[in-house]
Amino acid sequence: MTGGRVRRAGGWQVPRLLRIDFEYGKVRLDLSQALIRHPETDIELRLTYGSTAIVLPPGASANADGVRTEWGSVTCEAAGYARPGKLHVHVTGELTYGRLTIRNSRR
Repeated sequence: MTGGRVRRAGGWQVPRLLRIDFEYGKVRLDLSQALIRHPETDIELRLTYGSTAIVLPPGASANADGVRTEWGSVTCEAAGYARPGKLHVHVTGELTYGRLTIRNSRR
């Protein structure tokens, strides 16, 4: 996509691999109430300008070490290592001027 907004929340089904490719845009992925059938999931981001927010279920972890950025930023407030019985998310990709924030749900 060239521009726009992607928002997923509520009871949506999370695939094993989710790819998001935006030139300009805003992405919000709320996994806190989603149906996730895999212990690990991969999210691949390609975002030139814009922001991405990923909200994890309580206790879930994420690793964003595979995200490259030139002038953007990556903030991960979730644990960076997999926990037994909890979801672990691998985030990779490229954020040229984008911003990525990953946190656990406050609910």
